[in-house]
Amino acid sequence: MKKLFYLLLFMLIAILHSSYSQVKLGVMSYSYRHLPYEEMLQQLQRLNVHYVELYQGHIHYDKFTPEDAPEVIQTAKKYGVEIDVYHISGLGPDDEEKWDKAFRFAKALGVKVVSAAVSMDCCEIAQKYANKYGLKFALHNHFVPMWSPGKWKTLEYYRDFEKIVRDYPDPAIGFNVDIGHIAISGGDPLYILKKYFNRTYHIHFKDYIM
Repeated sequence: MKKLFYLLLFMLIAILHSSYSQVKLGVMSYSYRHLPYEEMLQQLQRLNVHYVELYQGHIHYDKFTPEDAPEVIQTAKKYGVEIDVYHISGLGPDDEEKWDKAFRFAKALGVKVVSAAVSMDCCEIAQKYANKYGLKFALHNHFVPMWSPGKWKTLEYYRDFEKIVRDYPDPAIGFNVDIGHIAISGGDPLYILKKYFNRTYHIHFKDYIM
């Protein structure tokens, strides 16, 4: 409980001292993956939530083109919701065409950050397209045993965060810090947020028992 208090305090201080005029608290639409896009937005409106991290399962870059983006944005606005981050998954380092399509579509959505739960070895190609489209890439950390152990080298432990910063000094590459997965893997979310604050572009904030 004490750690949770200090984590919240740190986030508050970071917000107050950041260059941003406001913090954007929203919902990851994956939480409503069982609902169609517009019904998901209706749920956010009922909750008085105004920002969404849009999961590709709702609006997939393979099915929607940049020309479709204005309608997607307008539908969200109808419910008082702004698409703030676009979340992709399931891509590998050799999926060149898909990375291009995903970032091009994200750019059309007007977001500044693309987050992804992918292998660490995808950072090089993500960096390429983040720079091409003027966006930030936020690598999402996951505790491997919750998925398929050995399938991917996911961002998981302290040494993995340090490796990314060391191998990719380009600020186009950063983190989507999931504090729940850090805690499950035995880590300290506060330590990660403090050490990599300048490379943290998005946070998945979860309740968990300390």
